[in-house]
Amino acid sequence: MDIPCVYVVFKQFFLITGKKEIENWPLFNVFYTSGMNILVDRKNKNGSILALKRMINEIDKQNPIVLFPEGTISPKAPELIKFKPGAFSLAISKQIPILPVTFVSNWQRLQRKNFWLGKAGPGFADVVVHKPVYTNNLTKDDVKKLAKQVQAIINKPLNERWGCTLD
Repeated sequence: MDIPCVYVVFKQFFLITGKKEIENWPLFNVFYTSGMNILVDRKNKNGSILALKRMINEIDKQNPIVLFPEGTISPKAPELIKFKPGAFSLAISKQIPILPVTFVSNWQRLQRKNFWLGKAGPGFADVVVHKPVYTNNLTKDDVKKLAKQVQAIINKPLNERWGCTLD
């Protein structure tokens, strides 16, 4: 439910980056098949490189990009899994800020066990938009540290509400 929430929370134009498989998910594919978003084919190295080039091009045009740094839904939601370094490496290389967002309760709205089975229900989506994390003067050597810093920021409301800790 994070994708629809992003559209409600942020009114300005942005692109969403997500895994190519979402194209095939009923209902969710609407957010990705417009051509205005960036799909990453995680099974194809060339596809990943093309997605990265598109992200760089969009950043150069001053277009905000939404990335989900876990890369997939945690099987232990609301606990976070380790963030992938790509978004942080890109932010550092382009010297652009990161705006962390925590979706505190979305995991309760839609819990997928597999393609057809899962628990879904109505309710409010609690979203926390944090202060920007600036990447000025950071280098590629700071990628892991930045990823951990942002993950800690995103995890804080999850820990406060659900007792989620980080490794």
